[in-house]
Amino acid sequence: AVATMTGEDDAQPRVLFAVTVQTPRHGPKLQRRVMDDDQLHNIDQWKKFGPVFSPSQFSRMLSILERGAHLGARDATNFVGLCWRGGKLMVNEGPDTYFQDPAQQCAYHALSFPSSTPSDARKVIAAYQATFKGNPALLLLTWALGAHLKVLLGFWPHAELQAEKGSGKSTLVKRLERSIAMTMFSGQSSETAFRLLTSISCTSHPVGWEELSARRQDVIDKAVAMLQESYQYTVTRRGAEMKEFVLAAPVLLAGEDVPVKSLIGKLVRFTVEAKQQGPLIPEDLPRFPVRQWLEFLAGHTRHQVQALYADSLTFCRKSCRAALEDGGAKRMTENYAALYTAWRLLAQFADVPENQGNVPHDVIREMNSHISQTSGDRQPWVWLMELVLSEISAGKYRHPYTVDHDEENTLYLAFMPRDVMHHIRTSPGLAQAWDASPVKSHTVLKKQLKAAGVVLKDDVSFTKNGHRTTHAVALSAEKLAEFGMHVQEPDVQAG
Repeated sequence: AVATMTGEDDAQPRVLFAVTVQTPRHGPKLQRRVMDDDQLHNIDQWKKFGPVFSPSQFSRMLSILERGAHLGARDATNFVGLCWRGGKLMVNEGPDTYFQDPAQQCAYHALSFPSSTPSDARKVIAAYQATFKGNPALLLLTWALGAHLKVLLGFWPHAELQAEKGSGKSTLVKRLERSIAMTMFSGQSSETAFRLLTSISCTSHPVGWEELSARRQDVIDKAVAMLQESYQYTVTRRGAEMKEFVLAAPVLLAGEDVPVKSLIGKLVRFTVEAKQQGPLIPEDLPRFPVRQWLEFLAGHTRHQVQALYADSLTFCRKSCRAALEDGGAKRMTENYAALYTAWRLLAQFADVPENQGNVPHDVIREMNSHISQTSGDRQPWVWLMELVLSEISAGKYRHPYTVDHDEENTLYLAFMPRDVMHHIRTSPGLAQAWDASPVKSHTVLKKQLKAAGVVLKDDVSFTKNGHRTTHAVALSAEKLAEFGMHVQEPDVQAG
């Protein structure tokens, strides 16, 4: 799997046996099953094709046939999409794979990519560009097609489709499914962690998850963890047979609410509004030539794509509204630069101008809007402080704290970071928030508070209810307000 994603020499090749059988019920269509050494002489495996009337003679035939198995040997890759095989970029479709359990290991195990001409690509691009002002539909199409650049860039962001009621989100998603043969999995298909795992395994072709917010919290937490891993790729093995799964597919998250606060640095966002609506995408619109698009990408070297990405990154950073030292914004800029790289390659493939419909401007606009609206959400300390302020307002915070003014009449909140982490860890109602938090030590919390510039004083003392607290941290209420958090004045605070 590592060689498939990176193009390096395969240090751990695995030998499997592909059995091709003709059965009466399927006529001339051959049936195939992949077996390993332990399964090859297991009659029960062969009975899955049909009855075996003479097991002993059948076993003798197998012994004879396996002596010539090497004559049909071939190198294969269990991955659907653009991948590396023998150090070369290849377009691998579902029928080219040799999964032992296809239905579980890859959602696209039977997929053959739509094929047509570049002229059809121009028609599809024009239709998606016209259906919404500001190019959100076209950028969504670009994201879906650019997902196959993962093996060249080393990563690919997930996507969040943000839309208001009646804006045409569902219609757009259905058209995208038809245009590129993409699958959107319903909420019922994401009830368990294993179903989520199987939906993103062994492919770079994008998939979609509908209404993730309607699932149980433990499923949401596991889904977010998988999305973190599939931002690049992760190899995992499951079950007694240790079946191999490569978590790699980029995911489109669609719904009224997308609860992925900890994933902001690993996704791009597209905003659809009712006032932007243009003509509907035609029902008779041809499918996008995905096969030819992948062959076009396979004709590029890693160096060519990386150079184009570096140029796109420079373009995005010049127009980024965030400060250079903002690490979260830097990651988001890289994601939108990857999207812009995909658009530039798509424009070459379809022979359309790069600035058609002002696409570069809309990429920057969406990027800066996303960065500005998530300035607090993408920082873990903000999530913890929101919990603490909520607990204080409800009178549930049991540890010493104070809200006061300093000698310059600046309002501040003082507490011990160690107490904050202990409260969140031991409160039954905050157990899920604690499990999902990437920060679990008070030293890291204090470090992040200082880095964010919200610390007014680092070593303050106060007395509350007759108890003296020293070496506390005082946070500026004004600075906290910049991140959307508000501290109550001393005369109205709870508790």
